[in-house]
Amino acid sequence: MKVFLTGVTGQLGRVLAQELLDQGYSVCGLVRNTSKQPLTGVQKVVGDLKDPNSFIEELQSCQHLILAGAAYRDAKVSNTELLQVNAESINKLFALLANKYHLIKKAIYISTNAVCDLTTETPKTETSPLGPADFYQFSKLLGEENFLRWTKLLNIPGIVIRPAMIWGQGDERLKKIFEFGKKLLAIKLRGHDSWCHTVTFRDLSKTIIACLKEDKLREGVFLVAGKRAVRFTSLVTLIGYLLNKQIYFLNLPSQPLFLLADFLEPLGKLFKFHPPIYNRRLEFFCKNRIFDCAKIEKQLGHVFENDLISEAAEIAREYGYLNSEIPTIKVEKLEVVLLERLNDSVLAYDASRNLHFIPLGFNYSTDKSLETLVVSPVLKIFRVSELYVNNRKITDSFDL
Repeated sequence: MKVFLTGVTGQLGRVLAQELLDQGYSVCGLVRNTSKQPLTGVQKVVGDLKDPNSFIEELQSCQHLILAGAAYRDAKVSNTELLQVNAESINKLFALLANKYHLIKKAIYISTNAVCDLTTETPKTETSPLGPADFYQFSKLLGEENFLRWTKLLNIPGIVIRPAMIWGQGDERLKKIFEFGKKLLAIKLRGHDSWCHTVTFRDLSKTIIACLKEDKLREGVFLVAGKRAVRFTSLVTLIGYLLNKQIYFLNLPSQPLFLLADFLEPLGKLFKFHPPIYNRRLEFFCKNRIFDCAKIEKQLGHVFENDLISEAAEIAREYGYLNSEIPTIKVEKLEVVLLERLNDSVLAYDASRNLHFIPLGFNYSTDKSLETLVVSPVLKIFRVSELYVNNRKITDSFDL
């Protein structure tokens, strides 16, 4: 099978292209900037999403289309550009396809979780209220609508993926969370402890490819996230334990910072510079990214192998913050005595007096096992099938 992939030189695009190649797909990758090179093995197609005529010939010979390219929020990117790339390009592309012979059997549009209303703490599903908070998010939602309308009209199976926060594989945006752990000090907006729900680039790529392969999956919108969502303070505290650091949180007032961002961002657009502070970066500490992904799990029967602790440890190694792999031990039954709560997490001793760090969080997966990080005497990751506290069986970490 041959896949046409937009955004092939982007962070997701490169990981996804490699996964596709590894699984035997041929990949045509759309590149707008001629100075950028896709991975070896990818057929480079020079063109622009805003001008589908520039790549329509190569697309016609492909069986799958994955729209991973997008314009992102940036002081130098206008709202007009966001609308043209993320939404209007979809109309142009499929209107052109409507009058062309093509082999496309399935199309996938990569959207964003931020089209959801992230102001509440309720786990979001695909039917939850929508609430894009800026023009980028609005343009992605409009892109979703255009995509679903056209794929239905042309009778092409069309799937929209809304990923959680994507981390790992050299990501610089969420690397800041690991830098908090390295520097011993983390910023927290007063009155907020937002939910964080992540997915690795690799797991997201594997899910996208699974959607291509599943013939019964023909249309719909799907949230994709890791097994567990946790509070921001719990995530940072976990990373601190991985790096053998004690994290301290600096509580800052939110209103003055948002006012400063409101002042600096328009100046950045006017004079073409990157402001030191953005509304969207502040909103990271306020928005609740917590997703129930049971819909995609039911369709694909797919649960990621790693839980939050394994993911965080793997990514810490990628950044060079950990020198060696933390051993993972599978345990059917673990008995602990509750010790104390710490930043929405639990510290507990087991029968051998090992100290466990257990991040509390929302677990959507049907696999109710959880991971604990043994922080004494050495770091180990325990994958636990059954957890008991004072002879009481715990079925979900919330019960702690």
